[in-house]
This record gives sequence, structure tokens and C-alpha cells, in this order.
Amino acid sequence: DLLDYNGVVRHALGIRAEYVSLCAIIVSNFGSNIAFALFIATNLHQFVPAAHIDEWVWVLLCAPVWLAVSCRRDVSFLAPIGVLGLMCAVGFVGIMLADTWTTLGWTGFLRWVHDTPQVKPRTLPIAVSISAFCNEGVVLMALSVESAMA
Repeated sequence: DLLDYNGVVRHALGIRAEYVSLCAIIVSNFGSNIAFALFIATNLHQFVPAAHIDEWVWVLLCAPVWLAVSCRRDVSFLAPIGVLGLMCAVGFVGIMLADTWTTLGWTGFLRWVHDTPQVKPRTLPIAVSISAFCNEGVVLMALSVESAMA
């Protein structure tokens, strides 16, 4: 048997649990894809405000591109763009840290960390969703990669 996420669930909990986990993954993937589509549309709407295009129209305009790319099995040509995206994310964190440092200073930052609750019940569902989304690919990929390397 292929050692992947569903294979582990099947071996540990049985075939019914495997089907439940597959359904949960599919629903989660749909949610992630919809969230990504809306995220891209919101960014395009903000990036090109002069176009006066609503976000739902951006989603429709992007759909043919997504369909064309999803028909390819090899999307390695997107890797350089992914690296650029990661560099932008790291740069964003750096800018935020530099801004925090210059605005609050070290003691102000430590005071803010101490005074700010770590868990806010109002925002917990979105925080858990973002965390699950960020880890989803790594968790689902890890066992399949290990299996392919064996």
C-alpha cells in the first residue's frame, strides 16, 4: 500500500475513516481554493483600482488561467515565482519587525507581547483556519514524498 495520509488513516482506523478523511480533505481543499481565489481577487482589485473591476469579476477573469495551469501535470515553471513570493513574505516580516522596533523599542515590544492575549476567542476560528491552511500542504505531502523516495 502507498504510504500517504489516507493510507495511514486506513491502516489505523479502517476504510470508513479513510473515506471520512478523504471527504474532509476535499472540503478543506475547496475551502482553501476559494480562499485563494478571493485573496487573489482582492489583491488585484487593490493593485489595479483604476480598472474599476469588482472582485468577483477578477475571479472570473482568472478562472481560464487557473484551468489552463491545472491541466498541466508539471507546474515546475511556477517555482521561480513561488520563490519570489516567499522572499516577499520574508521581506514583509522584516519590514514589520523593523517598524515595530523603531516604533515601540525593545521594552515597548516586550510590554505589548505581555499585555496582548495569545488567544482571542473572536478571532480563533480564522487563526485556526489559517494555521491549518499553511500546514495542509506540508502534512499531506510529507508521507507521499517519503513513500516516493523509498
